[in-house]
Amino acid sequence: MKRWPLLYIFIFSLMTYYIFLHANILDGDYSIFYQATHLFQHRFNPYSLIGQPNNPVYGFTYLPTAFIIMFIPTLIPFGFSLLFWTFCCYLMLAGTAYMWFELTTGESPNFEEFVWSFILASIAPTMWSFWLHQLTMPVIFFSTCAIWLMVRRQKDFLSGLMSGLLLIKPHLALPLLAWLALRAQKRWVSFVSGFALMALISFSPFFLGYRPATDLRDLKNALTRHATTLYSRDEQGIEAIIYKSLFFTENDRAFIKKVNVQNKANLMLNLPRVRNENRFKKMTFLILWSAWVGYLILKRNDLNIFQAALACALGVLISPYSHLYDGVMLIPLLFIATVRAAFNYGFAEVACVMFFVDFALTLMLPFNLTIDTAIFWDRISYASFIYLGLSTLIYFSKEIEEWVSHTYVNIYSRERSHT
Repeated sequence: MKRWPLLYIFIFSLMTYYIFLHANILDGDYSIFYQATHLFQHRFNPYSLIGQPNNPVYGFTYLPTAFIIMFIPTLIPFGFSLLFWTFCCYLMLAGTAYMWFELTTGESPNFEEFVWSFILASIAPTMWSFWLHQLTMPVIFFSTCAIWLMVRRQKDFLSGLMSGLLLIKPHLALPLLAWLALRAQKRWVSFVSGFALMALISFSPFFLGYRPATDLRDLKNALTRHATTLYSRDEQGIEAIIYKSLFFTENDRAFIKKVNVQNKANLMLNLPRVRNENRFKKMTFLILWSAWVGYLILKRNDLNIFQAALACALGVLISPYSHLYDGVMLIPLLFIATVRAAFNYGFAEVACVMFFVDFALTLMLPFNLTIDTAIFWDRISYASFIYLGLSTLIYFSKEIEEWVSHTYVNIYSRERSHT
C-alpha cells in the first residue's frame, strides 16, 4: 500500500472535504482578514473596531503586511475568496514540501518523492489551519522560501524580502529571523536591505497619505488588549503550559468556564491571573529567545539546516502567543528527522506511518465549534509538543531500535543462563 502515494492524496482530499463539510464558514479568522483588507482597499481604517462586526472585541491585530498577502484574494466575493484562499494554501503547502525535501536531501524530488513529501507535510496542525483559514500557512511558506533562497540559491536580498513578509506573525518568526541574519554574515547588508524594503512597503500607505498614520494607534491599542487580557485555551507555547499548570487553580478554571458561555478557544478576560500570565509569557519568551540568539552567535560559523528547522519549531514552542494551527512550523523538523530515518527505513515508509498518525491526531478536535469542546481545547495545547516528540523519536529511531534489541538480547540471555 505504501507504493500507491496517490491513494493517500485521495484520502487526504476526503479528509479536507470532511473538514469543510462540518465547519462553519465563519469559523476561524478569515472573515476578519477579509473585512480588514476590504476596509483598507476602500481607504477606511482597517483597525477600527466599528469596522469589524465579526470581531468587535479583539480588533484586527495584524501588521499592515497582512494587506499585501490578502490583497488579491479579497478582490472577489467572500465565498469564492475563501475557496481561492484555500487553493493558495494548498499551493503553499506543496511548495513548502518541495523546498524542504531539497533542503534536507540536496536534490530535487521526483514525482513520487514529491507526493510523499506533501503527505509528510500534511500534519494535524496543517488540517486545523485549513479548517480555520489562518495565515499560518503563508508563514511556514515564506519562512521556507527565505531559508531556501539563502542556502540553495545564495539570494540574500530575496531572502530578506521573504523574511519581511513574516511580519504578519512576527512572534513566530523571531527565532528564524535571528538565524537568517547571522547566516548571512558578510552578506547581511543585502539581507537586511530586502527585509527593510518589504517592511517599508507594508507601512508606506500610512505615511504617504493613502491612510493617516493615526490608524496605527488603533493597531497599538488592539495589540495592547491582546497582550494583557487575552486568554487562550489552545496555547502551544511552553510558557503558557507551565503557568497554567502551576498557577491556575480549579476556581480560576471554573470561573473561565462559567464566563465562556460560547465555548470559545480565545476570550478577553480582564483578570489579575490572566494579566500575570501574559506578563510571565512575555518575560519568559525574552529570556528563551535571548538564549537562542546567544547560542546562534556561538555557532555563527557553523549554522546549518537543522538549526533553521529548529528555529521554525521554536517559533511556536517558545512564542508568547501561538495556537493549534501554528504547529505547522514543526514541518521542517519532521523533514529533518524523516530524511535521517530514511537511510534505514525508507522515506516512503516513514511518510506512510506518519500519515496514519496524523489522521488520528487530526481527530483530536471535532471540526464543529457548536458542541462542548472544552476537553478538546485543553488536550490540544500539547499538540506541538507531541510533534516535537514524534520528530525526536523518528530522528533517533535507529538508536532506539538498537537499544531495544540489545536490551531484549540481554534479558533473553539472562533468562537462558538461569534455566
